[in-house]
Amino acid sequence: ALERSLAVNALNAAAGDPDRLTVELSAALAIEAHKLSPSSEAWAAASRMLGLLPAAVFARESEIVAAELSPDGSRLLVLTQEGVGTLHEPNGKETFRFAAGPAQTTAAWSPSGKSFATGSADGRITVFDVSGATVSSAKVELDTGNYAGLSVQPHALAVRALAFLSESKLLAIGADRISLIDAASGRAVDE
Repeated sequence: ALERSLAVNALNAAAGDPDRLTVELSAALAIEAHKLSPSSEAWAAASRMLGLLPAAVFARESEIVAAELSPDGSRLLVLTQEGVGTLHEPNGKETFRFAAGPAQTTAAWSPSGKSFATGSADGRITVFDVSGATVSSAKVELDTGNYAGLSVQPHALAVRALAFLSESKLLAIGADRISLIDAASGRAVDE
């Protein structure tokens, strides 16, 4: 019941056109609600607040392409199109910054919250641990071949979505097709 009350209070406080402090405090309430119990109400409140935070707290010179809350609600991953990534505590304090590479398009947390992945327009997928160290890297490419009568040369596929498969080390990559890689090694998994 406490998490529901926190979630409702966060949404009520941020109704209308809230100022920066109200957004920050409402986001903190929503994250606390999610940490207490990851219910649909708590998630809705946290998601709503995350939508407001980039403009209020995480103003960057480059477009923000991902703002992902860790599975336990203790960290926020923010990724810009230019490849600057940052991790933040629930109060908005930046804990560290890392370079993901240019033309970033998406990011996702592992179920354990100990690592996360970023994807780019040039097909590069990079898995980082929470200290920002690179764990693995891979590139998604379309194979050379004959598709619908057309000769196709190998080229990179833009990464549009990433998702770690539940409780596993496999990472699903959405480009022009779905691919699976081993997040630890970066090697493709046979389809």
